[in-house]
Amino acid sequence: MGLRNTKHKPEIFHFTVSSFPVELASLDGLLPMPVVIDPDVGEEVGLYWLDRTPFVKKLASVRPFQLFLKVGVSRTDFGPLMWMLFYVPDPSGKRQPFASMEAHLNIHDESTVSVWRRLSAQTHWHLTLLGQNNVVADFFEFENVFGLADAINSAEEACRGLAMTDFIAAKRQFSEQYSMDELFRLG
Repeated sequence: MGLRNTKHKPEIFHFTVSSFPVELASLDGLLPMPVVIDPDVGEEVGLYWLDRTPFVKKLASVRPFQLFLKVGVSRTDFGPLMWMLFYVPDPSGKRQPFASMEAHLNIHDESTVSVWRRLSAQTHWHLTLLGQNNVVADFFEFENVFGLADAINSAEEACRGLAMTDFIAAKRQFSEQYSMDELFRLG
């Protein structure tokens, strides 16, 4: 099955967020969310990098702005956890990323997995850097070369037969064990 074409016309790249869930207004993190950016494309899954601090302006100024993804699966006392580390390389050539954000996935929660699967089935990913008061700091389009569909399939296979008893506790334990710097050094 082919990927769904989500490439946008150049004039779409002036993007504003007209509505955003109120309960997410003060959160930081990386969030996949259904969105209509281009009416000709229709609904797709967009990525929102939520950073309510002044750092979002520094992140938005990075050029070239590149997005990379590392994934893995970890066992915790509360069940298996798929982790995804999204990072932006430092344009000055430093080994450590300029910025990184991790997301966790309960591979047994089909409603959440389905959103990430929809993202993985798009030809292009759209990332919105969203700052305080939902102001768009920048908006980017990336060709989908991330391999997320294969990563999800591998995680499902690795987690088959392993129960998730408490996803929040699993995330907490995982975050206590691994920093984003350590995840970056893996693989």
